[in-house]
Amino acid sequence: MSSRLDDLLSPDRLRDKWQEEEAQPETEARPVAPPAPDHPLALVERLEALASARFPGTTAHGLPVLIGRARELIEQGYKSEGEPAIDAAQVRKLLDQIEDLVEALDLGRRR
Repeated sequence: MSSRLDDLLSPDRLRDKWQEEEAQPETEARPVAPPAPDHPLALVERLEALASARFPGTTAHGLPVLIGRARELIEQGYKSEGEPAIDAAQVRKLLDQIEDLVEALDLGRRR
């Protein structure tokens, strides 16, 4: 268990994520119509609501940032007409990061 926690919180891994965060350009937020319940954006909204309920206030740390990036990727994929052009690998990577962070936050709450 401690090796898994050490892997999750290793300085090199965290530094890589921080550098990715700094490299992301700022984008202008635009209002989006409410998505259908099974639409990927609806799932992101549910994830956002669950995260804010489970980790209220500032205890969520980088969780809103990661969820926001997932939202941006999905919104960009649905901008064009026709078939969505979502980068599934990037979305999976973000979801893995979200999962890792939630596990780490849960471990911190259990202390």
